[in-house]
Amino acid sequence: MSPTRLAGATLAALALAAAPTAAATAPTLKLSPSTVKQGQNLTITGTHWPASKNVTLQFIAAGAAPATIQKVRTSTAGKFRLVLPIKPTSPTGKFKMRAVYKKLTVTKPFTVLENNG
Repeated sequence: MSPTRLAGATLAALALAAAPTAAATAPTLKLSPSTVKQGQNLTITGTHWPASKNVTLQFIAAGAAPATIQKVRTSTAGKFRLVLPIKPTSPTGKFKMRAVYKKLTVTKPFTVLENNG
C-alpha cells in the first residue's frame, strides 16, 4: 500500500473510532397492574438502569413531596423487581411512582381503588 493510501486508511479508521455510538436505551419503569385495589399487590419493575446500583423508589401523592418507600438493587443486567403490598387501609385515588438513580428519573401513574369485597 502506498504511503498516501496508508495515511487515508488510517484517517478513515480513526474517524470511525471517534464516531459517537448509539445512545443507550433509556431506563424504564412499569407498574402492574396500573390500577390496584386496597389489599392487593403492585408489582414495580425496571429495565435498562445502571448495573448493580441502588435505585430509589418514591411514592408521590397530589400536592405532597415525594416519599421514599424503598431502595432496590439492580441486577448486573440493570433490572429490578419489587412486589409492593397495598395495605387494606391505604388511601384511594391517583398517585405516581418514581424511580431515581442520580440524574436518571422515570415516573409512572397508578390508581388505588377501594376494595369493596
